[in-house]
Amino acid sequence: MTTNEDDGVLKNRDLKMASDRMQEDIIGLRSERVDGEPLQQHAMHDGRRLSPREALTTARERFAADFQRLPPEVRAIRDPAAYPVRTSRQVQKLQDQLVQRVKTTELREN
Repeated sequence: MTTNEDDGVLKNRDLKMASDRMQEDIIGLRSERVDGEPLQQHAMHDGRRLSPREALTTARERFAADFQRLPPEVRAIRDPAAYPVRTSRQVQKLQDQLVQRVKTTELREN
């Protein structure tokens, strides 16, 4: 999440996610350098596709390759381990600021 510099509002469109060898996902700011490869790609703009539709076989192959990159304990059918996801320092800082602002506002109103 990021903030509008004027009002500090968090915007989902400014999030980016990256993965480091499929060991964990990191949610960071689009403007922030986060190790790993981006997990989100722009697919639509103004209601139109940005690239041709992917063939089903291509999507299956990509899924199979990505799935194999996950740790075995996460891929398990029975009792799989949770896949770790964390926020970057900058996102955590913004979250902390937002929580503090909400607490201050709520305490002032009561």
